[in-house]
Amino acid sequence: MLTFEEIQAARVLCLQEAQKCFMEDRKLLTENKPLHSRSQLVKLSPIICKDGLLRVGGRLDNSQLPADVKHPILLPKSNRITRMILEHEHTTNLYPGVSAHFVIVRQRYWIFGARNLIRNLVHNCIKCFRQRKLTEHQFMADLPGIRITEADNGTNFVGAKRALDEMQQLLSSQEHQRNLAQSLANDGIKWSFIPPHSPHWGGKWESSVRSVKLHLRRVVGKTVLTCEEMQTLIAQISAVVNSRPLCYTPDTDLTWAPIYNCSRGRSD
Repeated sequence: MLTFEEIQAARVLCLQEAQKCFMEDRKLLTENKPLHSRSQLVKLSPIICKDGLLRVGGRLDNSQLPADVKHPILLPKSNRITRMILEHEHTTNLYPGVSAHFVIVRQRYWIFGARNLIRNLVHNCIKCFRQRKLTEHQFMADLPGIRITEADNGTNFVGAKRALDEMQQLLSSQEHQRNLAQSLANDGIKWSFIPPHSPHWGGKWESSVRSVKLHLRRVVGKTVLTCEEMQTLIAQISAVVNSRPLCYTPDTDLTWAPIYNCSRGRSD
C-alpha cells in the first residue's frame, strides 16, 4: 500500500512532466532573467516553489489563504494530466456545473483556458448529459374506465376520510389556533407566503433546492439508497453546495481571492 509521502512524490513528478512545455520559461526564471514578452506566463509573475513546480506569483502573499490558493500550480491546457485532474475533480465533487467546477480547480491549479476545458468536460459527461435531457412527451391514451367511473368505496378510504375530518376539526378549533399562534410568537416565527406554483419567487432558498437536486440526480440516478447512504450523500452534497463562491470568479485576475459560504477542509 502506498504511503502519503509516496503519493505526494508521484503527484509532483506527474505535474513536473506536465510543465515540461514551460521549459524555456523555467530556465529564464532559474537564471533570474525576465521572461520573453511573447510568453504566456509573463502576466502571471510565475515563481518556482521548493518542489520544483511552477506556480502563479500574484499579490496575495500577505493573505491568510492556503498556499495552494495563493500560488496555484501552472498547467497547460493540452496535456493529458490536466484533463485527468479536471475529470477527477468533476467526479469527486459530485458533478458540479461549469462555474463551481472552475472555482474548485482554481483552488489548486491555474490551467490556461480552464473554463472552456471544463465546459467541454461537462458537456461530454454522460451523467450530466442525461440530466440535461428533456423528458419526452408521449401522446397519452384514453383513461381507463375504472379511473373515470364512480365506483371502489373501500373501508380504507372511509377511515382516511374520518381521520382527515378529525384533523380538520383540530386545525379549525380556536384552542389549537391560539396555541399555535402563541408558540410561533414565542419563537419569533412569522409566515411569509409566495404565490402558489411560483418557485421563482422563492429566491435564494429555491436556488439552493435546485442545486441540491442537481447533485442528487447526477449521483443517484435510479439507484435506491438506504437511509444511511442517503444521509451520507446529503452531507457530501451539503459540503459541496456550501463551498460555492459568493461572487463571479474571473479567469485571469491575479488579485482575485475566493470567498465562500463556508470552508471545507482539503488535504493533498
